[in-house]
Amino acid sequence: MAFEGFEEDFEQEDKEQQAVAAAKRIIQIIKEAREKPEQSQRRWIWELMQNAKDERPDTGVLIRVERTTDRLTFAHNGRPFQLKHQISLIKGSSSKSVGTPDQGITGKFGTGFISTHILSKQVEVGGIVAHKGAYGQFKLTLDRTGETPKELVQKMLALEAEAKALPHTSGFTVLENYTLGRLPHDTTFSYILESERQQEAAEYGLKDLVHTLPYTLVNLYNQIGQVEIRDSLNGIEKVYQCTLLELSAGLVKAYQVTITDSDPTRNLVRTILQYDAGAIKLLAEVEETEEGTYALKEATAPMPLLYWDFPLIGTEDFYFPFVLNGQPFHPTQPRDGLELNAAEEHTVIHNRRLLEEAQQAALAFSEWLLEKKTRNTYFLATTHLPAPLLAGKDAQNAREWYRALQEQWRAKLLDLKLVETEVGESVQLRKARIPRLDAAHATRKDHEALWNLAAPLLGLGVVPRRDLLKKWLDVLGSGEEAKSWQMNLWVSQSDLLEEVAKATNLEGLLVAETMEDRLAWLNQLYALVIEHKGLELLNKHAVIPNHQGDFCLLSKLRQEDKDDQVPSPVLDILALAGRDWRPTQIHAQIMLPLLPQDQVRGLKKASDELREVLNKDLTARVHGVLSPGFFRHWGRQVAQQILAAILRLEGPGSDAKSFKSQLLPLAQVLLKLDQPAQPVVRLGEFDFKPATYLMVLLINQNLSAAATLKGLTTELGYEGKQQAVRWLDTYLTLLAGSKEYGDLLNEGALVPNRLDELKPWNTLLDYGSVTQPLDLELLHILAALDPSKNKLPVLVGDGIAIKRGDPYVYTFEQLGKEFIPLLEEVQRKGTYRDHTTSLSDFVKWCSKKPELAKAYLRDLLDAGINHRVSYMLMELNGGTGYIMELAKKPDALPGLMEIVDSGVDVDQLVAISKTGVNMDQLLAIAHLAADDTALMERFLSLDKQRKDDFANFRHMQRIGAAMEKVFRAALEQAGVTAEVDREKDEAKAEIRYKGIGSYDFAIVNSSEPQKRFYIELKSYLKMDNPQPIRMAVSQAREAATGTVPFALCVVGREGSSDHVSIEDIEANLLYVKGLAIHLYPIVQEITELERLQQQSNDVWLDVPDITASKVRLSHAFIRRKPSTFSDLIKDITIALH
Repeated sequence: MAFEGFEEDFEQEDKEQQAVAAAKRIIQIIKEAREKPEQSQRRWIWELMQNAKDERPDTGVLIRVERTTDRLTFAHNGRPFQLKHQISLIKGSSSKSVGTPDQGITGKFGTGFISTHILSKQVEVGGIVAHKGAYGQFKLTLDRTGETPKELVQKMLALEAEAKALPHTSGFTVLENYTLGRLPHDTTFSYILESERQQEAAEYGLKDLVHTLPYTLVNLYNQIGQVEIRDSLNGIEKVYQCTLLELSAGLVKAYQVTITDSDPTRNLVRTILQYDAGAIKLLAEVEETEEGTYALKEATAPMPLLYWDFPLIGTEDFYFPFVLNGQPFHPTQPRDGLELNAAEEHTVIHNRRLLEEAQQAALAFSEWLLEKKTRNTYFLATTHLPAPLLAGKDAQNAREWYRALQEQWRAKLLDLKLVETEVGESVQLRKARIPRLDAAHATRKDHEALWNLAAPLLGLGVVPRRDLLKKWLDVLGSGEEAKSWQMNLWVSQSDLLEEVAKATNLEGLLVAETMEDRLAWLNQLYALVIEHKGLELLNKHAVIPNHQGDFCLLSKLRQEDKDDQVPSPVLDILALAGRDWRPTQIHAQIMLPLLPQDQVRGLKKASDELREVLNKDLTARVHGVLSPGFFRHWGRQVAQQILAAILRLEGPGSDAKSFKSQLLPLAQVLLKLDQPAQPVVRLGEFDFKPATYLMVLLINQNLSAAATLKGLTTELGYEGKQQAVRWLDTYLTLLAGSKEYGDLLNEGALVPNRLDELKPWNTLLDYGSVTQPLDLELLHILAALDPSKNKLPVLVGDGIAIKRGDPYVYTFEQLGKEFIPLLEEVQRKGTYRDHTTSLSDFVKWCSKKPELAKAYLRDLLDAGINHRVSYMLMELNGGTGYIMELAKKPDALPGLMEIVDSGVDVDQLVAISKTGVNMDQLLAIAHLAADDTALMERFLSLDKQRKDDFANFRHMQRIGAAMEKVFRAALEQAGVTAEVDREKDEAKAEIRYKGIGSYDFAIVNSSEPQKRFYIELKSYLKMDNPQPIRMAVSQAREAATGTVPFALCVVGREGSSDHVSIEDIEANLLYVKGLAIHLYPIVQEITELERLQQQSNDVWLDVPDITASKVRLSHAFIRRKPSTFSDLIKDITIALH
């Protein structure tokens, strides 16, 4: 037949193609495993364990992994192989049936097992095979060394043939009465490790067990009974076992994984809590604290966070707060994550729903842990976007879905007390502040440095524990993802600066108790800010303290030049001079890098600014007097303070002999500057010249104001003039010896003349020459002879050492020549009497100092000086009486000279002679005065009283006339016509002295003359205890009769009545009325005394004359019930109408 054997050929071709496809698949899986060694090297162990778990006995499978120098053997005591298992091993396909209801079966000898060939392409398989109730022990070698599908197919066919013939081979042993688990670890997979890469793969797989095996044992509790690891290369022998603790209850169970080591000292016990949410299980490793609570424990290395009973290698970046086990999950192939991207796929929908449930479970588990006061709760905020798991063609949809899930989750976490603080309490996440340095390459050290600064500023109760800071930064995330927290949980260096700025000054910055510590804290903050952001932030936030401690923007401040530092006293002076640097100067203890040159200033700049202030209008003159703008601007008192403060500065090595150093103590005495010199560390090139110049001017102004040596003595506070002269001489000598300031001798009245007046230096003459000074007595005689020749005002006073020198010297020769024309003029004019004393003094001076007279008055001596002067004295013009008698006698000159020498006023003697008084009576009076001094004093007192009364009468008459004139003007201005009684007024001067005159003003109604109003006006000098008001007897009588209204008006005056105005009268006049009742008794007494004076009996009472007596009224009486000027006008109007 044409198609004979077609069916058989078809089946053969199908088998061949299936074999080739299987071979290709095996080659591809091995290739992919080798291309992803990071996952494959960790995955192989779990593939083997998974197969062992699937064939576990009821008591749980026992597993042993053993590694030697050339071999790794995986063994377990699971159920025997079935034929399907052997076929799966040969063909590389899973033995798990599609749609199997056994969810505990993960799959056996499929894709996962093929990946174990990363260890070796040749695997020696040993175990028990079951067939129709019989059991036999076998060994097979899986050989995947074929490089092409054809080669691998041949090996697979050969292995298949070997497997079919196993019962007939010598290596096969039939087991009688076989019992499951009878032989421990009777299933083995032995991998030959020939290369370094194979050894490395084995190493990685075993190391990964340390982190993930405990979680796997919890997930598969009772399914895997024990795992034994033997690694001879690393000397490791460990046994892993899992136990459920009795304290477990409710949704949370506690498991204990014991790790028994061949070295008992390395035994470990790990506690893992499991939260059972049904299809989802959450696991967290904890350790017990000393307080009896839990502390979440962090893995020592990255590990998968998603489990499908076994870890899904590659889910280390899933970022979930707990290990998440979900057997219902649909993992990706090759089991490195979950299917989440294809939104329409039922597997994706299923996985997303499970993750949403897991989120709710995580919140519930978190709350449970917080109720138990669990520590290290930063774990619970691990909610990053699992970006590596959301890659693919539909990743955008997955990201949006998870981001919404993340935002909901994080919104609820904000209200949980997750943040453990240094004070031992936990705070809600939304109330915490997590320090995070804002910098592209910030290190953990940088963040901790920021924490060190934030804690004292924000408070230890709002920042996380320092040891947890890095953890919090990791779990909270950064960048775009951090926005899903919906609030700013972090505090950056910029935020700290903003908080500092709110304090406004160092006093308000409560980061430390002492100011020194606060400044140190600020310096640390600035260093951190500048290291990562430069100076930019310091120009945005007012956080740099100035010298006053106020916070300012850096751009508004100036930095002190570290090589030219400004001493604090200099800053004080700048402030005093209106150039206060402290508000704009960076605090001296603030450490910043060098700023741009225009923001740096030092002592030289300070000196320049002070020079600018001091030199303003330096040469300006006001009314010809040098008056610098500095003095006019600041005033004497402040200017003095500024200058004194500058000159008090004393740097190291100051020259005590410098002009400034010698000037200061002089200024201190004159200006009452009690502060001593101010030592400073350095003064550099500080310019003292402007201040020194102005201080000299200030001293000169004070000297000019003192005017005299007496005034200067008072200003200096000295007791005697000589001390003041010594001070002044020291100052003038200092000034005269200075090239820089010597010209200032001519500014002001500084130098005393011979009258003790201070005069400008350039207006005075030297007091004789150095070898021959002048004679003060002779100068006084010259001045007395002719005041216009008085040289005392223009001669330098005594005690002043400075000299003007030629031609500004008044010599003795010049002095002597002054006398010749004067004496000749006296003789020519005969004015001897006008110069008696001077002539006498001149004669005596010549007699006392003949050498000087001979040297400098030769012209007079040649003419016979004594004879000429004596002759002048004898011819006193107008001399009468006994003086002329003396002058006519030959021996009268000695007596006349004696009279002149006694100091008797010749004019008085002449006046006595002109009175015609009897010389004998005058001599008798002189003797009486000598014998009875009391009588003479009484006589002189009466004479003085008489003179004083007459002088006072004339003075008061003048004052009264002026006062009456103003008073009359005041009356007229008020509408009253005052007519002075002219008849009485004309006689008033004489009569007032005698006490006559009863009033000053008579106000008369011209139509009805009988209507009158009398006014007596009195004034007194205002003082503390003014004299009583005096009324003449006639005035008292007029006031006492009461027939005509009588007003006593009293006005106080400050001085002369010329200063009294109408307004003063109107405002200050005191008007006393109703005097009759008070004066009437006194007038009665006066009448009685007058009667007694007129007695004509032989015996009578001697009563003194009372014509000059006065009635006195105290000011207390006047002020008792006074009326005013307006009251006076009213009463006048009533009396006249």
